[in-house]
Amino acid sequence: MRKFIFLGLLLQLFFFQIYAQPSRSLADALALTLLNNPELNSFSYEMRAGDARILQAGFRPNPAFDAETENIGTPIFMQTTLLLSQLIELGGKRKARLQFAQSERDRVALDYEVRKRQLFVDTTLLFIEVLINQQKIAFLEENLKVLQGFSSIVEKRVQAGKASVIEQSNFTVLLNSAIIDINNAHNELRNAKNKLSAQWNETNNNAFEVVGNLEWIPEVISLEKMGVLVDQHPQIVRSYFEDNLRAARVAVEKSKAYPDVNLRGGPRYLEEAGKWVWVLGFSIPIPISDRNQGRIWESYENLEKLEKEREAIWTKLLTELNTSYSTVQTVFSELNLLRNVVLPAAQRAYDFSYKGYELARYNYLELLETERSYRTSKIRYLQALEAYHKALAQLEGLTGSKAIINQQCE
Repeated sequence: MRKFIFLGLLLQLFFFQIYAQPSRSLADALALTLLNNPELNSFSYEMRAGDARILQAGFRPNPAFDAETENIGTPIFMQTTLLLSQLIELGGKRKARLQFAQSERDRVALDYEVRKRQLFVDTTLLFIEVLINQQKIAFLEENLKVLQGFSSIVEKRVQAGKASVIEQSNFTVLLNSAIIDINNAHNELRNAKNKLSAQWNETNNNAFEVVGNLEWIPEVISLEKMGVLVDQHPQIVRSYFEDNLRAARVAVEKSKAYPDVNLRGGPRYLEEAGKWVWVLGFSIPIPISDRNQGRIWESYENLEKLEKEREAIWTKLLTELNTSYSTVQTVFSELNLLRNVVLPAAQRAYDFSYKGYELARYNYLELLETERSYRTSKIRYLQALEAYHKALAQLEGLTGSKAIINQQCE
């Protein structure tokens, strides 16, 4: 007998492991995004492409070979010349090209940091949506069980003549509305999971659940200190590095103002004399009109424009910081009221109304009102939690984890 019991337990454990949904924490979601997100993975190709541009920029111009034959119609006076020419770059063109290519490659690394920071924020926001939807479904299903258990009481009161058939019909509407809400919540959860799993390149995957503690409400530092931390944001760092890249572009364009020398030389065969002679020469453009003035001017304007672009980035980031900080402060107060005052009062009224209705102390309208009030308060509380943690995620994306004073213990 014990063998059969033990075998049954093993089979239950086996099937549970097969059908149980894997759990994903926020750390898991971020790690999967870092490893498998197509946008982030594409940056490795960009880095190698940057290395290739550096390699190409370091090459000097290739020599050229020319062959000419003159006076072909008169064999006695025919001359054949073989020339080898080499372009000599002046004005530091090769050095400027190398510096620009290296700056471009370094900028790719900063672009990666900018995109990674934003993807981490996006993943966190989607993770919060999934977690909130899971909690919403849990509440709605629990509420549905209460309603289903209470349906027999309504039926007994109608049969005893203590309640009208209208009450039973209204309760049926309430019960089916609760089922519709659950179905809609499940659809929202599936969509949220699909969006979240797409962050790590898994499409149409909702066979997992997320785990986390949204009841954790951390402290944050002051807005003034956060403003200082924004200076370390990858977008700001990238904008300062852009100075190097655009200055390198100025150097490239200025180097093009210097004309290059083309040296050439080689043997020439004189058919009339029957011997070879040497030919030497050079050519150099005369920069009378085109000295690359337009490109130089353009590169200087782009360099000057960077200060205005940096101001626009600062304005955007500080606006997001002020908005998120204001949301955190406002929703924090709302959460305290909902958690400590509104929800307990709504819960008590909800419990009393069901018991009172069963004992004929409260009428059906009072029951409906307390049920609606409790359900609305609970959903509002979940929405406030979602808004709070999303704003907190935005703050962390803008300032890093230094924005939070009390870190959550795993």
